[in-house]
Amino acid sequence: MADIKLPLPFITQMEGLLGNDYATFEQALLQPSRRSIRVHPHKWNNSLSLTPVPWNKQGYWLDEEATVTYDPLFHAGAYYVQEASSMFLAPLLEACIKDKEELTVLDLCAAPGGKSTLICDVLNEQHLLVSNEVIKTRVHILDENLLKWGYNNVIVTHNDPADFDRLGTFFDIIVVDAPCSGEGMFRKDPAAMNEWDEAHVDLCCSRQKRILSDIWQALKPGGIIIYSTCTFNRKENEDNMRWMQEQYQAEGVELTIPSFEGIETGNENGINFYRFYPHKVTGEGFFASVIRKPETAEWTNHTGKREKWTKDRKAQQKQVIPEITKNILTKEDTYVFLHKEEFRCFSETFKDALEQISMCLKIFRAGTPLGILKGKDFLPDSAVAVSIHLNKELFTSIELSYDEAIKYLSKEEFVLEQESKGWNIMCYQGVPLGWIKAMPNRFNNYFPSEWRIRNQWNGESKRFRIGE
Repeated sequence: MADIKLPLPFITQMEGLLGNDYATFEQALLQPSRRSIRVHPHKWNNSLSLTPVPWNKQGYWLDEEATVTYDPLFHAGAYYVQEASSMFLAPLLEACIKDKEELTVLDLCAAPGGKSTLICDVLNEQHLLVSNEVIKTRVHILDENLLKWGYNNVIVTHNDPADFDRLGTFFDIIVVDAPCSGEGMFRKDPAAMNEWDEAHVDLCCSRQKRILSDIWQALKPGGIIIYSTCTFNRKENEDNMRWMQEQYQAEGVELTIPSFEGIETGNENGINFYRFYPHKVTGEGFFASVIRKPETAEWTNHTGKREKWTKDRKAQQKQVIPEITKNILTKEDTYVFLHKEEFRCFSETFKDALEQISMCLKIFRAGTPLGILKGKDFLPDSAVAVSIHLNKELFTSIELSYDEAIKYLSKEEFVLEQESKGWNIMCYQGVPLGWIKAMPNRFNNYFPSEWRIRNQWNGESKRFRIGE
């Protein structure tokens, strides 16, 4: 990083923001980034000899750079690699939720899934998360990460922000981690620095205003937007919040959040903001603010006319629901339905909400895929194996060694000394990885090919393993 060359207009901008602190800020950009992870609260409860992230109780900094590709627990969804500064969403969301019940939450710009998986951890089973990604090529990785995280109350959608207008005033909380100029990622992603110029900042600012404007209608009166970027300039941050005040009478929100050393806080026109600078915290650049829609704003009903999901619901009524799908998960408040040939389960609480969303938006996935019927046999889906609601008592669990787990995840052949006929759950350190189906003298590996480890470790990088 010693040869980093910052654009002159960026230097001028940051000198204006930081004053005498600029030299220290620039020196921080010459230092390597420090990687961090966030562990799954329901999949990994063992102590870790890592430095904790103060503003997120599941967050930890890694002591050195290492690859997680060859850690079976990473593939099991036991932890997620996430930049530490962005984990600040957790205390913000917790302060917004408090004790509210049956909340509907939208993560608008969700891929690859770091913030959505974090939101899942903060919400409870009476809350619904809609995780949306507008870029088609990024929806699959979002869905994979959420499936591995294993919650049942999630709908993954693929829509432009303007599409949500069809729902009317629907959401209680909307998280907008807006596409930005990426100034806060310069040392982590040199390409962001090469793409930066003042025109790009102006373009990002205009795009962010359009996104906020488009999604405002979908927010209930009294509802909250948590807005964030990974950039430093005021145009994409405080100025956008002031614009929302002027255009839509957005209000500031008083939140009770613990103070954390190094996080810069401020208030402009009644709106609070939080800034992360790399010379003040161990993390990359980050900005966050919270605004509220006035209680006096008008409600509107949805105007969606999509009927595809409704037809699937009618087809489902003619299909006998296999008994195993009713108790494969321990969650009692479960609605089992058929989508095409696949049985899925979803929170009973939000069954009507699912119907409404399906009439207005493009749904990529709703709930947890349970499996399909193939003749008289039920083939369980890989998502069930890693669901936090899996009823393990229905199946035999097989504990794998590290080498066996890597071979299983790579879909390589290996020999098991013991397995029970039929479906078995493969586990590593007690955490489920996926399925095999055992037959006389052999077994079939049902780990998804699209999830498999494709490259063998070549010894050039250190392997990180959370369980060691």
